[in-house]
Amino acid sequence: MKKIFGLLAVSMLLCLGLVAACTGGECPTTIEQTLIKGKITFADSGDVAKWADVTVTCHHEDDGTDYTRTTHSLNNGPWKGWYFVYFPQTQCEAGDEVTVTATKNDLTGTVEGLVEDFLSQRCYDLDLARVDVPLVPEFKTIIGMLTALGALGVFFVVRRSK
Repeated sequence: MKKIFGLLAVSMLLCLGLVAACTGGECPTTIEQTLIKGKITFADSGDVAKWADVTVTCHHEDDGTDYTRTTHSLNNGPWKGWYFVYFPQTQCEAGDEVTVTATKNDLTGTVEGLVEDFLSQRCYDLDLARVDVPLVPEFKTIIGMLTALGALGVFFVVRRSK
């Protein structure tokens, strides 16, 4: 039993030493990425929308190019309804505009945001944008039906006046 506790104590000290080596001094590498994250919810109830299609477009100010990534909102676990997309900072960085569009069944939502500077630890060089998207009904079917009925009504009004 003492051997197990001793081995456990040595393992924990070794792990703490590795963490201190990274955060205490210069880190061997930096990750220069931009993280775009957010939660997809239903506008009417506020419930999370699991497995929604998500398209993230970052308009890079330096070269005027739009860079796009697609993903799905997570289906389970503590992050259900959330999406996470990474861009290299050469494509999307602090100050750039981000547009996030989410679709689930016949619902859709689009929201814009700005990427901010964010430094989580010394070992990471990370820009971040959080863009939450509420899903609202797409009225294309309803609008189509109303248009057809309106045209039919105008037809009968014109026909009757002759």
